[in-house]
Amino acid sequence: MGPERDRVISISLSEAEWQALVARHPQPVLWLRERIKEDVRPPDQDAKSAA
Repeated sequence: MGPERDRVISISLSEAEWQALVARHPQPVLWLRERIKEDVRPPDQDAKSAA
């Protein structure tokens, strides 16, 4: 087993906030994971994907 570890993020949402999120993003976990991956992507990959 290598040094890589999975991390967990936990946030508290009211029922109304949760319902609004799910209404807009039916798979909120996948949506959030993709937003995080986009944000932490190295800058050189941004240039390649725009080309």
